[in-house]
Amino acid sequence: QPGAVQQQPWQPPSGENVQPGYQGDDVPDSDPEDNENAADDAGPAPDVSKLGGMQGYEQVGLNDWVPPPPQYVPPEDHTKPPEQFSEGAGLSEQEAREAMIQFVSEHCCYGKKPAEEHVIKAIKASTAFHYTLESFLESRSTKWVHEPYRGQMIDGPQNG
Repeated sequence: QPGAVQQQPWQPPSGENVQPGYQGDDVPDSDPEDNENAADDAGPAPDVSKLGGMQGYEQVGLNDWVPPPPQYVPPEDHTKPPEQFSEGAGLSEQEAREAMIQFVSEHCCYGKKPAEEHVIKAIKASTAFHYTLESFLESRSTKWVHEPYRGQMIDGPQNG
């Protein structure tokens, strides 16, 4: 893109050795000894207010406070035409009986004799709503973690 700044890969300062501290046969068989005098506390964390913001992370904070959701704005009033349900919805007694027999045949412990012999006195229409409510909440936070240096290998740009 015109005017875009090209980032160059990291290069060590000239004259600096970039080879890892261990080569082949001289890799130690055990971890370096722990320094019992090393302090676990690395001191206070740096002042995060001096860090610049990063695009796309404006709402991310370094505490447990979660901002409230935006104020609810009701949708515009769209009137739906009323739904009309006819009595019985055109379902005959034979169709209702076949539907009951089909239902009981899909369940292993249901007997079909009541569905076959049941006396249907009336068929009345009713409405029902079947819905599935799925909800998901995610919360993320950041915190400072410090690990004292005890002679272990340190990962850096030269190690990828």
